[in-house]
Amino acid sequence: FAMDELDGRLRIATSTGHVPDPNVSNSLAVLRQQGVELITQGLVSGFAPGEDIRSVRFQGEAAYVVTFKKTDPLWAFDLSDPTNPRITGELHIPGFSTYMHRMDAGHLLTIGYDANDHGDFAYFDGVLLQIFDVSDPAAPALVQKHKIGTRGSSSEALTNHLAFTYAADRNLLAIPMTICEGGGDGTYGTNMTFSGLMVFGVDAEKGFTELGRV
Repeated sequence: FAMDELDGRLRIATSTGHVPDPNVSNSLAVLRQQGVELITQGLVSGFAPGEDIRSVRFQGEAAYVVTFKKTDPLWAFDLSDPTNPRITGELHIPGFSTYMHRMDAGHLLTIGYDANDHGDFAYFDGVLLQIFDVSDPAAPALVQKHKIGTRGSSSEALTNHLAFTYAADRNLLAIPMTICEGGGDGTYGTNMTFSGLMVFGVDAEKGFTELGRV
């Protein structure tokens, strides 16, 4: 999802290096074909210094990039002018999203990790479902949040989008989950309370409602 094609142009978000390398850098480029080569038509570079990219979502002439070291900056980009892509807004919150799904024209539905900030670093702490309002590209906002379990909890959907099933016509989200309780602030939860499929009702105004487990 870090690459996307629109109107014959390739858009790609890239990290050079990885945390904890202090020299890690990020860029979003718009490329077009010239003969047998791809040339850079537009470029935004140097955003989120010291962090690396964790998820990307292109949506027409917009793009959203999540980077992480201690907190989760959600960056919004305007790609309407391919020769001059630009950052329009950003939002900093704890944790980070590993996958972003287009819920509707103005909202992103995401899965990721919560985090406990400890100054120079942060501990992962539980799985997060979140809804972001991106209708105003200058001011992306977190509107709903639901935490599942504690440190040690996991989901295949965190790293495999095929495990993330969202039925927009029914406002339903289904994800496989392994829930561990009793952890937090760097300590892994040792009490596994559930392993299976969870189904949620999803609403930008009402949030997440757990409907059932298998």
